[in-house]
Amino acid sequence: MRPAHRALASLAGLGLLSLDVRRHGRLAQADERILESVARLPHPPALVRAARIVTGFGDSKVAWLLGPALAALVPATPAGAAGAAAKATADIMVGSAVRKVACAVIARSRPPSRYWLAHPVGHSFPSRHTTYAALALGAGTRGYPPRVRQAAAVLCLAVGISRVYLGVHWSTDVAGGWLLAASWLSATEVLESRQAPSSSRADQ
Repeated sequence: MRPAHRALASLAGLGLLSLDVRRHGRLAQADERILESVARLPHPPALVRAARIVTGFGDSKVAWLLGPALAALVPATPAGAAGAAAKATADIMVGSAVRKVACAVIARSRPPSRYWLAHPVGHSFPSRHTTYAALALGAGTRGYPPRVRQAAAVLCLAVGISRVYLGVHWSTDVAGGWLLAASWLSATEVLESRQAPSSSRADQ
């Protein structure tokens, strides 16, 4: 799928999901059944610890370090290591700011505290850890081989699942985080592709 189509599809999905959450629609109602099912799963201490480790990749402090560091290591980056790191930082900054606004506007409550196996902060939608992980790994691995990008996507998926497993997010919170990050990162690809021809003509 082209970046422009991916951006539009992700943004449309995020918009529809946000409306459903605000209106407590069918998806939001399904959240309750999903979380109840997850709560009935085994939660051995070792697995809970593993989930907390995985969820740590979505911590804001980790994201601010991981994204730029990965971007700086991309071989043969036209903008150089510093430029790539700066761009990843900007991507994370803007994406996280959009998430913060959306979170304040929608103001969704967290799942009941009886489910919590971690200590959540703030409103629930979109998931902060999921968004940060997707922004950092998505922006940081841009330019890497497909296999690396796929591994990063699997890690983003794991972070989101860990938030539901730990009982601190609804499943639609996680989906919202993925869609928000995907729409913003895809939009930046579109902007870059449009700026590239202009830059090449200016150099001639």
